[in-house]
Formats: sequence, C-alpha cells, structure tokens
Amino acid sequence: MCFLDQTSPQTSWYQSSKNTIGPLQNWAEGSLMWTLGTWTQAADGTFGPYIQGGCATCRGLFVVDKSKGTYEFTIDYYTLAQISRFIPKGAVILKGEGSYSYDGYNGIQSVASKNPDGTRSVVIENTFGNDVWVTVTFAGGQVWSGNALARSVTTWVLP
Repeated sequence: MCFLDQTSPQTSWYQSSKNTIGPLQNWAEGSLMWTLGTWTQAADGTFGPYIQGGCATCRGLFVVDKSKGTYEFTIDYYTLAQISRFIPKGAVILKGEGSYSYDGYNGIQSVASKNPDGTRSVVIENTFGNDVWVTVTFAGGQVWSGNALARSVTTWVLP
C-alpha cells in the first residue's frame, strides 16, 4: 500500500512527516506527494495548478516563481528527502510502541526500520515546543538515547 500526501501553505510544518510516519507505523510501503510542484502567480501569490475538484490550496515539493524565473524547495521536499534517505527502498519497518499525540497533534511520533545495509534507522517527529529526551529499546536489548529537538524531524542511524 502506498500513501498519497497533500499539504497546503496553510498546513503545519510537520504535515509531510505526519502523513508519512503514521502510515509507515501501520505497515504502508511508501508515501508520495500528490502535488509534485506548484508555482506562484505574480499578481496574487496563489499556488497552482490544481486538479478540478481537488485541493485548491495544496503545496507541492517545490514552488516556481515564473515571473522571477526562480524556484524553491518546500519543507515537504526536505522532510520527504530525509525520510527517503534514511528509510531506503528494501527497508523493513520494525514494530514500535511509544508514539504519543495529544490534542492539537502535539507529541512525539516515530518509525524505525532495518535497512538493507544492516543499519537501523529511527525517524522521530517532535511537534512540541521543547526538546524531548527519547530512549529507544530494541527487542535484542540494545538501548539508544538522545535529544529530539523542539519542532523537528530527527533521524538516528544505529549500527
């Protein structure tokens, strides 16, 4: 199963990680951005193009300013690039516990994988306004601890 991700200029910075980590925790095999790219309209700064009947405010992985001939990558691009790099094709998602979301989607979400090269990756999304000390305990008894910075997506690669 693959999960399609849409974000909007009005959505939170963590929308792409939320829409990727959650499905991976529930055994999805991947996540895609539905809107690959958008451009600003010189006069009003709106984003487009849009599929008729689709999301009228969705943001893509990059934004092109046609009037200036420039482009910029969005937070969604960097988030998905990070997750894709550290949970590569062929990785096996590990069963995990300990992700917590509270009212307003504040909390810690994580997903761990065993990668084809033998390493293990843990991607941690911290939507709190403060750093959180996180401890990961693997089934074999190995323990890893570290700081997940406030409002961040952090990746640990473990031997």
